[in-house]
Amino acid sequence: MPNFAPGEEQEEIRNLARSIALEQLRPQGRVSEKQSDISPDLMRTLAQTGLTMPFPEQFGGSGAIEAVMYALIAEELGFGDGALAMNVIGSLMGPITVLLAGNEEQKRAYIPPFCDERSAATRRGSLAFAERTGGYELADISATARRDGDAYIVNGTKRDVLHGAESSPRVALLRVEGSSGLEGLCALMIPDQAGGLRVQNDRHRLGLLAGCNAYPFPEGTALQD
Repeated sequence: MPNFAPGEEQEEIRNLARSIALEQLRPQGRVSEKQSDISPDLMRTLAQTGLTMPFPEQFGGSGAIEAVMYALIAEELGFGDGALAMNVIGSLMGPITVLLAGNEEQKRAYIPPFCDERSAATRRGSLAFAERTGGYELADISATARRDGDAYIVNGTKRDVLHGAESSPRVALLRVEGSSGLEGLCALMIPDQAGGLRVQNDRHRLGLLAGCNAYPFPEGTALQD
């Protein structure tokens, strides 16, 4: 039977995450809620701890973090402030997907900026997972990708994409057109200038306002990239 009890090293990291949550995230929660974003100073503090750099040392990270440890860190940050935890963890989903599924060129291009203390505080990544027709289940993925020469034609809509309005890398979880099952899933990086891409900023969120960097676009504005 699997044993998910934290080991000694895991417990140390977990305690570090909890102290950061109590001493940094919780006191800044209300201000961040009003600003609808996390402060760069707090992001720099998190970067200095290594908690927001779960990438191999070859890219400048603090070392790859296994899934159980990553879940413990997310849980402790959420104990400090749920919205700020969503902001931080949501931003890392993009580069982590690149780490897991990208090629070496993509890893070298997109991961190091999240490991540099000088730039990590302002970096945002995103992963477009959920869709309007379903929840957070792989079986619910219906947005499709079709190869067209050297490019891909993507069709579909994603929702609840943290940092979706402005992020790099911007990764979308899609299904190869005509496929079914898990084998048909793929992850594509969506460029800023993708033709036909519309990003609608969500201005009517109930709570957790600091969970995603919000931009003051007029009511009903759609971003055309």
